[in-house]
Amino acid sequence: MIKIDLYDSYYNRSDGKYYIKKKEKNLKPLKESKNKRDKVDNRLYKMSIKNNHKHPIKVSIVMPTYNKYHQTSLSLYGLSKQTFPQAEYEVILVDDASSDNTPNIFKEADVPFKFKYIRMKQNKGRSSVRNIGINHAEGNLLIFLDGEMLAPPAFIENHYKHHVHESNLVVTGAMHYEGVYTFIMPDYNED
Repeated sequence: MIKIDLYDSYYNRSDGKYYIKKKEKNLKPLKESKNKRDKVDNRLYKMSIKNNHKHPIKVSIVMPTYNKYHQTSLSLYGLSKQTFPQAEYEVILVDDASSDNTPNIFKEADVPFKFKYIRMKQNKGRSSVRNIGINHAEGNLLIFLDGEMLAPPAFIENHYKHHVHESNLVVTGAMHYEGVYTFIMPDYNED
């Protein structure tokens, strides 16, 4: 069970529900939505969920983003093409109060995995939004991926394989990157 004291709520892994503390210290389950998109409102952020299912999540990918709409859209596309079973991973995109089109990603994204979109009401910084993403992660394995990173198809599977064979393991990718340019980005030019 992950307890989130800061927001007076917590996620219970055993029953897969979020709970909010009442003043009397009794716990009340949040209303379950009949839609595929569940919404949770908190003082600091709002969370929406797509493709919510009861299948156990093995891997949680936490992606902080700020004003990277085009890059984040490409990242989500890459994550939708993974070789790892789609029902066994989730992506938690934490939008740090972007002022671009990033809030539209939740409506536009047609993803096969469980997708949690958390929209901060105020900009809090990379480490704070990562921690909020961690608090909502269901998987036993956490992968941190920046919102502008493109993951190859075996990205999740490779991380997971390393963790299956070893305990207390930290896996990192190569410490280099390559620029990707596309015509859908506003800064694109022929050069």
